[in-house]
Amino acid sequence: MNYYQRHIGDYSTDTRWLSTYQHGVYTLLLDWYYKNERAIPLDIAYRIVQARSGPERRGTDEVLTSFFDLGKSPGFAHNKRADIDIAKYKVKSEANSLIAKNGWDAKRIRSASETQCEPNASHKPVTNSQEEDQEKVAKATLSANADPKPKPRAIPPCPHVEIVALYHEILPANPGIKVWDGAREEALRTRWKEDEKRQNLDYWRRYLTYVSKSPFLTGREHGANERPFLPGLDWLVKAANFAKVIEGRYHDKGQS
Repeated sequence: MNYYQRHIGDYSTDTRWLSTYQHGVYTLLLDWYYKNERAIPLDIAYRIVQARSGPERRGTDEVLTSFFDLGKSPGFAHNKRADIDIAKYKVKSEANSLIAKNGWDAKRIRSASETQCEPNASHKPVTNSQEEDQEKVAKATLSANADPKPKPRAIPPCPHVEIVALYHEILPANPGIKVWDGAREEALRTRWKEDEKRQNLDYWRRYLTYVSKSPFLTGREHGANERPFLPGLDWLVKAANFAKVIEGRYHDKGQS
């Protein structure tokens, strides 16, 4: 926080007995508290106010024990009013952020967020609209403070040209590819997207190398009509054929 309200009347009433030095101590402590939005660690309290001498440190101790709660959490000095102001500031900030993000009604949402901070600020009955706004702010605040959901992994684009080049390199006896578009391109893209492990060129090099070891798929073994079978890349990436290849059906027996 870069700003906080100083209630002159209350301050004067509560601190009339302080020395000029102690007024400065109290102001410096409150400035640090609001700026850092948290309780003051006691081990740095003297450093915050630059209390070096014995009298200065005793004066600082009187301010700490008089205006701060030293028992709420060990090792820290809490100020009740500052804690309330900081809590209100954080809720309003979150509400303003959600308003900007979601385009909600600013006046109603701010009213709901203030009611969250000060549940006993008014004895007027809460309307259904206010209840809905309070619930919306609460849920959205929890959602905003929760761990962000991991974004789905982006699938890299299918490198058609490189895979076609691998096919020509590893299976030179199989039909050459002159046209690669339409259904052929879509079939390869689908096989690429179906499984994360297929989304790299090393997988396709291993797949085509595996194909090259099949006598049936490389024309070294005749099919049922006594003619060699030489499938092209388009045949090798069709769903049914692809599944049979990786299952080893064309390596054990020359039949589809």
